[in-house]
Amino acid sequence: MNNEIAPVLDMLEELKQECKAISMAQVELRTTIAEQLSNPKGDSIKTQETVQIHLSQETQNKIKEHQLFVLEALSQSSKKLDPKFEALQQLIIKQQKPVEYKNYSLFASVQLAERMLLLLVCGLVVVSCWFFGMGANKLQTASDYDLRYRYLRMQGKATSSDFAHLDSIFVTHCNRKAIQQMQQKVVDYEQALQRQAELLLQQDKINQEQRKLKKHLKK
Repeated sequence: MNNEIAPVLDMLEELKQECKAISMAQVELRTTIAEQLSNPKGDSIKTQETVQIHLSQETQNKIKEHQLFVLEALSQSSKKLDPKFEALQQLIIKQQKPVEYKNYSLFASVQLAERMLLLLVCGLVVVSCWFFGMGANKLQTASDYDLRYRYLRMQGKATSSDFAHLDSIFVTHCNRKAIQQMQQKVVDYEQALQRQAELLLQQDKINQEQRKLKKHLKK
């Protein structure tokens, strides 16, 4: 594309130089005519006497006015064309600028994706640990309240002193050793109750068998 625009730029430069030459010629011609108008009977008349000898003064004035009109028209045209040539040249120069291509590295993209994936995994781990900790705390709290209830059931009473004693162990001092001892006592008590219930069931079955046997012997 640069090779195609280069001749156009050369032509524009030539036109620009020609416009400058025309402007300089206009200035020189305008200066000469002004001198002739200011000194109509000077040396310039003598040099042109052979050409203008048959022309009247009115005709000569009209020729000079026509020359001035043409010079003014050329000057205005040159003033109008110069900015246009300049703008066109600037536009072509801008179009000649090389196109910038952004080079995205595949390796950099892969690294960015790996970092984002690592951050996502770390975030999931942190959230999971937080939920696990919250769940563990809730489970521990529920387990403590369950142990309190079982202890009060073992005691067979629930006075204010009993509640104060439990709060001291579970909340105020959070004595895990005392809690473990209490849990062991409650477990032993519940196992004893279960064993007693099993013995009562066995005793009831034995009594039923004895009653059946007595009825059978009476027959």
